[in-house]
Amino acid sequence: MQDHRSSPLRLVLLGATGFVGSAICRRIGNAGQRIEARALVRGDLARLASPHIVSVLGQLGEVPRELFPAEPYVVIHFATRQVDSDGTGFAKVNVEGTRSLLQSLTPGCMGVLYGSSLSVYGQGPQEGHDEDAPLCPETALAQSRVEAERLILEEAERRGWSVFLLRPRFVLGQGDRSTLPGIYKLLRRGIGIGTGKQAYTIVDVDDYAAMLLRLAERVAVRAAEERPCRSALHVGYAQPVTFDDMVSVLAERFSLSAPRLRVPVGAGFCRFLRRGPSRSLQSLATKLELLGLPHHVCTDRLAQELGEPYGIVQRDPMVVLRRAADLLYREAQ
Repeated sequence: MQDHRSSPLRLVLLGATGFVGSAICRRIGNAGQRIEARALVRGDLARLASPHIVSVLGQLGEVPRELFPAEPYVVIHFATRQVDSDGTGFAKVNVEGTRSLLQSLTPGCMGVLYGSSLSVYGQGPQEGHDEDAPLCPETALAQSRVEAERLILEEAERRGWSVFLLRPRFVLGQGDRSTLPGIYKLLRRGIGIGTGKQAYTIVDVDDYAAMLLRLAERVAVRAAEERPCRSALHVGYAQPVTFDDMVSVLAERFSLSAPRLRVPVGAGFCRFLRRGPSRSLQSLATKLELLGLPHHVCTDRLAQELGEPYGIVQRDPMVVLRRAADLLYREAQ
């Protein structure tokens, strides 16, 4: 049995070159000898130039055995497809790729952290839900996430692993190319979405990475104590922010005026658009639902699992939002 107090934390990373994966790599680089990591890299090892991480060439459907250390390790799985740019769907990567990965894992695996999202509950309003809320995936992406979650949980039950299914809403910070940049583009056009009072659960990507490393440590501890845990966790700060909060911070940072036009958003109308034959209308409906409806959830379970005095969940989200706006401003110069 691994002595988690003296042994380094060993990680296997999938999706290390992505948005969240890159933040994990940054955190590992700051951890010194406390963490040993290997990462699966597709196509070119130069995509992940980190002296702190061993890169292994391969892909999700054909995972080489050398990715897995002989000693006990924790898998952080963020190798997921988020955008169906070519119309081939999400199942091949998100479902079949996950199935292949699970079949490849060696006996040294102690558990899996999987990057899912709040979309597994559906596209409608979410206000204060906890992790026991019923799953109701309404998009192809969300359906693939639910199926991947199911596969992971079933395999974990069979093999005695711990599993944490991570479900954020909006992730901000270094590398964000969608959430805050998208709202900034709307603001430049003088457009606001919904009433402006709709609230969201947010997290900074580097805080998210810190949470993941802490949860990986928890998996190792649970393995040492032979006390596995399999749970979904909402990811974000306890206090939400509103659309108007985001607009106000961006307007101040970029010296822009408040929106002149408000686009009303109704859940029923968005469902009607999404059921139509046009992919562009379906995409519009999903974007309107994301920004125009409330998506703030309870993060108490996350705080409990991270433990005190690890008070990252209590961080002021407005401070995080201003920092993300400053980063976007510098990138725009």
